[in-house]
Amino acid sequence: MNDAEIDLIAEQAAAMPKQQRQQYVTDLCRGDAHAIQQVLQVIEFQPSGFLDELPGELAGCRCGEYTLVTQIGQGGCGEVYAARRTGETEVQFAVKVLREHLRGTPVFHTRFAKEQQVLLQMQHPNIAAHIDSGQENGRPYFVMELVPNACPITQYCEHFELDLAQRLRLFESVCDAVAHAHHQGIIHRDIKPSNILVSRDEVTGVAVPKLIDFGIAKALDQDSQSAKHTRHGEFVGTRAYASPEQLRGLGTDTRTDIYGMGLVLYELLTGTPALALDDFPDTSELMSFICEHTFDAPSSVNRASGRPIASGALDSIVLTALHKKPERRYQTIEEFVGDVIRFRQGKRVNAHPDSFWYNTMTFFREHSLFSAALCLSLLLLVIALWYGQRAATAERVAKGLLQDLRSETREKSEALQRATVAEAQQAANLSRAEKVID
Repeated sequence: MNDAEIDLIAEQAAAMPKQQRQQYVTDLCRGDAHAIQQVLQVIEFQPSGFLDELPGELAGCRCGEYTLVTQIGQGGCGEVYAARRTGETEVQFAVKVLREHLRGTPVFHTRFAKEQQVLLQMQHPNIAAHIDSGQENGRPYFVMELVPNACPITQYCEHFELDLAQRLRLFESVCDAVAHAHHQGIIHRDIKPSNILVSRDEVTGVAVPKLIDFGIAKALDQDSQSAKHTRHGEFVGTRAYASPEQLRGLGTDTRTDIYGMGLVLYELLTGTPALALDDFPDTSELMSFICEHTFDAPSSVNRASGRPIASGALDSIVLTALHKKPERRYQTIEEFVGDVIRFRQGKRVNAHPDSFWYNTMTFFREHSLFSAALCLSLLLLVIALWYGQRAATAERVAKGLLQDLRSETREKSEALQRATVAEAQQAANLSRAEKVID
């Protein structure tokens, strides 16, 4: 049983009465003693939330050669501090330390080590780099590149009032980082604005985005770069930025990150999240909305709020990335960012609106045998109709010719009759004249 499944069971069990919890965990773990122990450990060490510890309690402490200065973040099993090398004054590192109350739990040590291993695989200018690691008093830590004076990408764009082209260029840089992770066999699975920090170079003024927090990242199957399947029944991520397949526990792949990037682009364009959790106090309502509701086009949101409206092509790009069905999204992050670049350059994009015609053509492509049989039937029908039309036309022509022939024959017959009568009349007149003469 993997970490995500353990977390999911622990989350569900923690909400139940204590007297029912043990049996519930046993049933879901199917009697697996090791899995049951791990779930109960997670519940035990998450009594009322991780924030029971004093914030920033390690400020001033040392981790190896690094002195922790101030807490800048925290998550499920770790705290992140801005740090400097001991003896130096410049703060230029971010140190993530396992929480004190989790020090004796192997399951969290394993997760902490997994995140560090993922970071070691990443070497990209738009991903916060891994620098060092170690243990201090039995608490593991690892050191990362610090993103100075940074804020989430959406806040940065709003604060500096970036125009559309500038926002798209920032987004393209993040897509490049996501593509690098995918090429290294890693899915991030928690892409959201707060995990994309942007700092401004004080000299050049250039904005530099950094993708952070690979705490729930998942390794792809190295034998299959498509890696279209994972375990069923798991949910990991942030619900407001989770894809339908994440929420349903149907498995995740690179297209899950594409969905997350689609939500980030949506927010960059509209200035507001595509989904507000406050509107969904009930989890089932949230799942239903995400899995069944089609988001409004960014242009329609901007029209209502008075923001500048981008073209329909950009709507098509965003809504393609946010399609409910993974197979209908962009299949790679390169396809996604390629369309964004083409739009920015004023070129034709590959994304199509979800129209009746497009859906019909997609249906035919997905059901090729049926489509071929249908097309053959239609062709035979057209041929039959064509031959039938030709036969009907020939029949009408023949009937017309016959009618003309009959009319002509009748006219000739009548003319002959008139001539015969006239001839007989003339003969009678001649006979009477001869008698008079005699």
